[in-house]
Amino acid sequence: MRSELGISLGIFGTLLSLSSFFILRDDTLTALGIGIVIIGLTLISIRDEGDISGIIEGGLANLELLLEDLDVSQKGYYFPNGNKVNVYVALNGKLSFPEPQGIITTQDGSSVLILHPPIYVIKDLNKSLDSLISEYVVERGLAEDVKVVKNGSVYALEVKGSKVYTPGRVKLVMGSCVSSIVASIIALKEGKPCVIKEEKGDNKRFTALIEVLT
Repeated sequence: MRSELGISLGIFGTLLSLSSFFILRDDTLTALGIGIVIIGLTLISIRDEGDISGIIEGGLANLELLLEDLDVSQKGYYFPNGNKVNVYVALNGKLSFPEPQGIITTQDGSSVLILHPPIYVIKDLNKSLDSLISEYVVERGLAEDVKVVKNGSVYALEVKGSKVYTPGRVKLVMGSCVSSIVASIIALKEGKPCVIKEEKGDNKRFTALIEVLT
């Protein structure tokens, strides 16, 4: 998991830095992309699993800068593709799910921001939802306990003892770190896009509703 997260950040940082330098001509975003690449490489090299939450927080802090710089406040939708998931955020026009052509992709006049969530590659999708949540969240020390109940197309999530701080803009767009990971797993298990509709509470205990698009 640690290596997968590092690779995810590395790919995201590379795409950001290249698109910022060659397309947007924005030195600030280029530097941000390079910084994210460094975080990804650092994460891959870490030996202690207990250090994961701190590295994730560093990545989320950089993502916060990106979202603030682009003034993004729309909800992101988790879109599955094989065993990977991306978060699509409408920048203008109608939300669509085009094949990524960079961090910002335009199709039929509408632009979407395409991001990687904290964990965007999930292996062993044949495992149960509870098993995957335990493996990717609880066993990695990102939260003490996570419970999920499905009601139709909506999953009710209860999280106790979250160990990762999620900045405000990231939380608004992608949800908290734990909710984001669970939403990624749900999108891949369902094979359909989903969105984190709401979250209530604090790090000691919070609830969330994740809706699957039908």
